[in-house]
Amino acid sequence: MKWFTIGVAFSMLLTAAVQSYAAEAQINFVLQSGGGYLDDDMYTIASGIDGSIHWMCDRPAYKSGVSSLYYHMSYLLDGIHDNTMDHVWMPQTSLNSGSPCEYLRIDFPEAVYLTKIRTYNVAYVGTGNGAYRWMESLLMVSADGIDYTQVGDVTVNLTPSYDDYVDIEINAWVQAIEYLPYEDGENTPNYYGMSDVIMFMDDNPMPNQPAIPEPASVMLMCCSLLGFFLRKTKR
Repeated sequence: MKWFTIGVAFSMLLTAAVQSYAAEAQINFVLQSGGGYLDDDMYTIASGIDGSIHWMCDRPAYKSGVSSLYYHMSYLLDGIHDNTMDHVWMPQTSLNSGSPCEYLRIDFPEAVYLTKIRTYNVAYVGTGNGAYRWMESLLMVSADGIDYTQVGDVTVNLTPSYDDYVDIEINAWVQAIEYLPYEDGENTPNYYGMSDVIMFMDDNPMPNQPAIPEPASVMLMCCSLLGFFLRKTKR
């Protein structure tokens, strides 16, 4: 009977753990304004988030001498990862050589419980002069829009491909995000650019609530309680 009671209690705890940790859902950003030719910022909206999300860079999108359709900031949201320049974002640098931009910042109107950020940071790979376009960055998040913490490093491997991406787990309430691009001295591209930014959040976000425990933490608690029950039973 005691074993049956322990089993029921453990099952209830596991059920509570699964229910307390909400499922992951992709944030579907919709362009509201900006993000086009020569723009350095844009505003989007998204289901489950009240208000506009502001995307901004310290430099405007690169002005291509070939086409005004290239390198829009809005391409960060189009979900297309191909080997063409009209589906990637690239900020202007000094003749697009030297150092990359200083930041890409994303400000939310309210705190959002993000579970993961996926970055397609290889913009274009081809042959010839100026063919390689990607951006390596430190990924920073802030709970208040003031103090930032580094949560990951968005890098490229030895053979970058346009469909490469980097997943970084967040599992925290986030008010703002910053990509801080850098040169690593080994994989320096000809041009600095990136493809998509995809974010995932709690499928029923409730801003300004305590953070939800990670499943591993809840499982540890369950195992500890089970051990406690077993110890009492043996006595």
